[in-house]
Amino acid sequence: MPDGFKISIKVHYGTPNVDITQEMKEKIKVAMANRYRPVNKALDLSKFHADPILKDYFCGLCKPIVLLAVIHLIEENIPELEALSLNNNKIKMLNFWKNILIN
Repeated sequence: MPDGFKISIKVHYGTPNVDITQEMKEKIKVAMANRYRPVNKALDLSKFHADPILKDYFCGLCKPIVLLAVIHLIEENIPELEALSLNNNKIKMLNFWKNILIN
């Protein structure tokens, strides 16, 4: 800067914190409804974060809190689901799946 003042910039790597609001849940339900194929009983959540309906929210399934919210919405709204695609969501932590699969 011209006056010699130095600016310190700190950058934290990672994804933003997410609060799952009721409004966000409603948008997630709409996005899931558009991606559900009743003939196959299949739900395609590939690149879910890029869904145009969710553009105002950070809805990355790589965040466990978001993924768990989506799973609960599936349980409540699509109990007949037989196939689920989670491709291209950069899900890295899979150890919480064992608790879901056991229940």
